[in-house]
Amino acid sequence: MDLPGCRARDAEDQPARWPSFAGIPAGWRAMYGPAGRAACLGYVEVHRTGLTPRSARVAMA
Repeated sequence: MDLPGCRARDAEDQPARWPSFAGIPAGWRAMYGPAGRAACLGYVEVHRTGLTPRSARVAMA
């Protein structure tokens, strides 16, 4: 079953596929969707810039 979802990012800029029926948690932001799994994964392939958490990027700068 492929429930509609969206791409979201948490406060550390970590991506997640979040189900459309559930509200996005406080501190997170919607990035794409709602859409099916394949479309969400396609979005990630085009827009992924890295998986390093924001706090680690700041510490390394």
